[in-house]
Amino acid sequence: MKAWVLSIGLALSLQIAPIETGSISGVVIESNTSSPIPDVAIEIYALHMQDRRDAKPSSPPFKTIYTTTDDRGRFEVRGLPPGRYQIQCQRAGFYTTEKPTGDEGLGIGISTSGRPPLNVWTGKSPSRYEGSLKTEVSLETKQPTKELTLSLLSGGVVSGRVLDAGGQPLAGGKITALGLDYEQGFPFLYEVDSVAADERGNFRLWGMAPGSYYIRADYRNSQDQLHFSYFPGVPSAAEAASITVASGAEYRGANFNIQPGVSKIRGTAAITPASLAGPTKFYPDGKPRPSDVRYFLTPLDSRAAVDPLVVAATQGYGERFELRGVRPGNYVLYAVLHPEPSSDSDETANYVGRTTVSVGSQDLENISISIAAQDEIHGRVVAVDGARLENEKLAIRWRLKAGVFPEEEALQSWTTPDTDGTFSLHILSGVRYDLTVSELPPGTAVVEIRQGGTSAFDDGISGDRGSMPVEVVISGAAGKVAANVVDAKQQAVTNAVVALVPAKEHQMNPNLYHRAKFDEASGQYFIEGIAPGEYTLFAWDSIPNDAEYNAAFMREFEERGIRVTIRAKETTNVSLPLIVAGNAAGRD
Repeated sequence: MKAWVLSIGLALSLQIAPIETGSISGVVIESNTSSPIPDVAIEIYALHMQDRRDAKPSSPPFKTIYTTTDDRGRFEVRGLPPGRYQIQCQRAGFYTTEKPTGDEGLGIGISTSGRPPLNVWTGKSPSRYEGSLKTEVSLETKQPTKELTLSLLSGGVVSGRVLDAGGQPLAGGKITALGLDYEQGFPFLYEVDSVAADERGNFRLWGMAPGSYYIRADYRNSQDQLHFSYFPGVPSAAEAASITVASGAEYRGANFNIQPGVSKIRGTAAITPASLAGPTKFYPDGKPRPSDVRYFLTPLDSRAAVDPLVVAATQGYGERFELRGVRPGNYVLYAVLHPEPSSDSDETANYVGRTTVSVGSQDLENISISIAAQDEIHGRVVAVDGARLENEKLAIRWRLKAGVFPEEEALQSWTTPDTDGTFSLHILSGVRYDLTVSELPPGTAVVEIRQGGTSAFDDGISGDRGSMPVEVVISGAAGKVAANVVDAKQQAVTNAVVALVPAKEHQMNPNLYHRAKFDEASGQYFIEGIAPGEYTLFAWDSIPNDAEYNAAFMREFEERGIRVTIRAKETTNVSLPLIVAGNAAGRD
């Protein structure tokens, strides 16, 4: 296939003399090889142009230019005025290891690392890198021609065969590749890609970004029951084995059977008092509509990775519910009531009920769950050591300490304190909540959280204490970290993930974790607003979001960080070695 050769004529105005034009050409190859990549979509547009010989900048109209690479992976665009241009290249099944930077997440530069990263952007998760490579070049009248070599990482393949619960080929069943991510250390799976199995149960997931995946197969039988299993043929995500996909390689033999044995959970929810549901609504035929109650399950073990498709069950509606396709295990069953407002302008609270269930091979019948109003706890933010609070920006978030997925508003939310620092929370009794404070003024940190005069900084606040107030202490005597990161060759690293992790006795406290920002001017990573104390500082080439909160993930790295003591109103300077995380997974 021949590359398109585009020429742009200049007609700026009769008063402006024509200027010399240049060209941008190059080749797109697979990373760490010289193999060209044909049919790569090339997009070029101007960031800044010069329309006069005296080089004064302006922004004349410029249409984006599109072309593709030929059979040799080459492209060329001619007739370009002097200026600065952005070149983007993209092809399905190819990726870049460049980290997004800037407000729009532009990855500027060309990847030179050959190690398949843990995180490669697939467009399905905020922790993954971009799928298209972007770089910038300048054309000058003294050097009007640019020749580029751009590299992309080729995707891999996972293939195999799946049989259904009856031992027959899973014809038409859904095969899904799942990635692992974290929410403040709580692991969850997210869907990356899926295909349908053919008539023999065979499947092929192609163009997979290099990294680790879990494979799930699922289908619904004639009774609308959801049957599913994970490679290598296990019923739960906690037992699943990950598959490592390498660039340009195929993992063959992802063969497994869907295990029989799914159960139903049936029962009723009691709304106490009934008035919580709001005024009764009616169908056109006069029959009353059931209350808007949603149900879902989460694993009782908060360390287990949650698969939202098969664990978060929402088949229930109204006071009676039936959850289908539940695998054996121990769960927390939640019922969330969304009451009907009495008028369009009314705002209503959500009400929650919870109970634990143990699911075996038999259906569970007559499960009862009580929905009641949540307890209201009042609190106040206080400032010490010269801290000045900007309450219109300060945000306080609360969430169940055991972790909840999906992110249900009634179980985790946020509030903004009033001008006097007061706030209120609606929480369940019998469980503990983490409070995290964000949007703090510069140079301040959360140094204590108390409930009823007792510290709740690490253990979280409790609904058991009824109306006991909460006090959040913000201090102006915070510390800072300035870090340099170097690789094994003692070369400076500018795109590392630098994280500060508290000492073991505080590792359940989300307020004490920090990630650094990189300052291009100084070439250093900075963290501000750190509560004084003992920490360990780490620098990785790449890890998932919030993975440093997870004890299982950190087990491999806990001796590879640099221990630091943060002191009030002081900057701690550190030189950090880069940790190559590879494909380490945060799993037990």
